[in-house]
Amino acid sequence: MLFQNLFYLAVAVFLYIFPGWVLLSLFWKGSALSLWEKAGLSAGLSFALYPILFLWFYVLGISPGPYLAWGLSSLSLMFLLWNNRNKLRFSANWKSRLKNWILQEDRLFDVFMLVLLGAIFFSRLSVIQGMVAPAWGDSVHHTFIVQLLRDHGGLFQSWAPYAPMESFTYHFGFHSTAAVWAWITGQSSPQAVLAAGQIFNFLAVLALYPLVVRLGGNRMAGVVVLIFAGFLFPLPGYYINWGRYTQLAGQIILPAAIWFFDAVWSNEKQRKTGIFILIFVLLQGLALTHYRVIMVSVAAAAAWMFWGLWSMRKHIMEWLRQTLKFGAAAIASFLAIIPWILVVSKGRLLTFYNLSENSSEQSFLSQDFSVWMNTGKYFSDMFLILGAAALILALIFRHRLAFPLLGWCLLTFLMANPFLLGILGSVWIENAVLVYGLYIPLGLVFGWLLSTPLIKIGKRPIGSVLVGLFLCLFVVLGFRFQSKLIDPFFQMVTTADLSAFNWINENTPKEAKFLVNGFLAYENNFVVGSDAGWWLPFYTQRKGAIPPLNYFHEKMPPEISNKSLVEMVASIKNSGGKPFALREALCHFGITHVFLGDKRGTVGYGETELIPESWLKENSDFTLLFQVKRSQVWRFNPSLLLRENPPLK
Repeated sequence: MLFQNLFYLAVAVFLYIFPGWVLLSLFWKGSALSLWEKAGLSAGLSFALYPILFLWFYVLGISPGPYLAWGLSSLSLMFLLWNNRNKLRFSANWKSRLKNWILQEDRLFDVFMLVLLGAIFFSRLSVIQGMVAPAWGDSVHHTFIVQLLRDHGGLFQSWAPYAPMESFTYHFGFHSTAAVWAWITGQSSPQAVLAAGQIFNFLAVLALYPLVVRLGGNRMAGVVVLIFAGFLFPLPGYYINWGRYTQLAGQIILPAAIWFFDAVWSNEKQRKTGIFILIFVLLQGLALTHYRVIMVSVAAAAAWMFWGLWSMRKHIMEWLRQTLKFGAAAIASFLAIIPWILVVSKGRLLTFYNLSENSSEQSFLSQDFSVWMNTGKYFSDMFLILGAAALILALIFRHRLAFPLLGWCLLTFLMANPFLLGILGSVWIENAVLVYGLYIPLGLVFGWLLSTPLIKIGKRPIGSVLVGLFLCLFVVLGFRFQSKLIDPFFQMVTTADLSAFNWINENTPKEAKFLVNGFLAYENNFVVGSDAGWWLPFYTQRKGAIPPLNYFHEKMPPEISNKSLVEMVASIKNSGGKPFALREALCHFGITHVFLGDKRGTVGYGETELIPESWLKENSDFTLLFQVKRSQVWRFNPSLLLRENPPLK
């Protein structure tokens, strides 16, 4: 396992650090950055770059496939080696040079950072040992999309053969970065989503380091945020259970974007055009990676712009010049993604996001707002109280991070809840996005609050030892905490299900259509799966009765609609297992087989077993074909009885 994890680390640096490092080397001409600051910013830039390249290859009608993964990173590595050739050149006095490098003051800190980041990295990978597929509902369509990107060598529109959708309008930043991972490692798409998702979980923590160092004022603030976000906060580590990887990918880019916003509207003397090129890349990538997190970045840009207006009030013309340049970069970013906006406009995504003023939508808004009542599930009251106190202290001491951070938090909250201002309209930021992303502002204020006393204590000989032991203690405790975050409840697919899928591949006709367990969710408006049956089309290329969750904002064939899917589940449920009613429902929807997952419809909240085994056992319409553990394959063959008892009209 150690060698596998080291291989993953090498691939992660190759794919997700080197490309961004090249951009940073070319276009950042401001203050000098440490190794770890460059690594955090490079991760954000790399993640922004992949969806941009996927989009433009698609526009040009090119399917680069694995060449994109290998080519971009290999060229980046060659550029970095050439750019640093003088530092890498062999010399006769290499022993003295190596000794001088080792004895530099920062080497001990670098070793500590290496150990700390290594612990976070291995903590993320250790929890997925034994998982056969990524967890919960979002992972289903994430895996389908990654596989389709691999099948097509780039972006696509038809989801065949895995789902009946005929458009692709979903944000694809996560999927493009996971696809390049799969191309390099050769892993299956489920394993690639699982492994890459945890790599991204690590990079989301690393991405905070440069931002906290910049705003907190010292590198100890960065260490503090790594410990809290990497070990002590449940999030982002808990994303492994939800498969909420698209937001996670967006939160790798977001800190880098805010870092450059701060650089634009700070009092730094060195401002070059290159910074706006980097912002141009980041905003494009973020818009393609997550449609809601880009709005969070818009709120951040506004907050830092107004903070800059105050901090640069004696240099208004300079502030105006910087603001105009930023505006030009933002407009250019928007223009650059117009090809994708045109693609999205042809689907149903914009209709889904657009809310009008009626009672049901007001109910949705209230339900969305209620997620704040459950914040304690994700962050303890102690963390929330300490975070609020730290922000108040920062305001009292007029620390530079306090005012833009407070403005950002208020703006994003109001954008998520415009009804509080009496405004109803498009809700482009879910409150859940804010709650799950609270680790970012909490990490910022914790880094500032705790770094100052730690630095003062560390200046004394015995104090530095105590600080080191104190931090190591939190790492050990945090490692144990993170290892317990994985929740088997959310894992749909088991090894028994995989055996059943293999049997289906070898023993059922290609045109078979399987009924699987599922239920009505989101106020009974949508149909979702509730065990491994939801994955069946991916593993078997047979039709499943329940498409991936994002079917409701993609184009569907005329015979399939959200209404028909809801009717299917309702009619099966209402049959109560009575043979004639159940037969009529299954025949109407063209069902030929039934798959019962090993977890039997329990991966969901409430009553989620759509078709219990007891309905099938005593019904001569069904024949059990295969079983391993609780995973079962049934054939539905009502032909004989249909002649005697035709379906009711």
